[in-house]
Amino acid sequence: MVRALVLDASALLAFFKTTERGHQRVKDLIKDPDIRKEAHALNMMELYRVISSRLGVSRAEACVQMIHSLGIRVADDMDEAFWKDMAWLKVQFKDDVSVGDCAALALARKRNVPLLGSDAAAFQGMAKANIIQLKTFR
Repeated sequence: MVRALVLDASALLAFFKTTERGHQRVKDLIKDPDIRKEAHALNMMELYRVISSRLGVSRAEACVQMIHSLGIRVADDMDEAFWKDMAWLKVQFKDDVSVGDCAALALARKRNVPLLGSDAAAFQGMAKANIIQLKTFR
């Protein structure tokens, strides 16, 4: 049983987009009170950017408030060891992962918990190489 998760931007977006494939799985995991949930500030920025550009700033603000009300911790880790791990991940997987993805991945590695992300090929490859623990929602 999963006790903690790091959510990437795709998981956060899937929570709010009810037509997104995997929405219900993400919703169930986020609403589970027995699972500690965390998202990196860079992934929150991506959520805010996407929602505000599509639906407006007030809707983005409402989404951020909901994230907080659901008890999802927003991590701001960015010490030297952390950004070096992000850089290492980016070097390994080049254009297959964004900087935001690298923040989520590095946070999951640092906390030693699964990343809740899409079924992206890069994430699958990292899981197979035992670089990350992955829980997919699609």
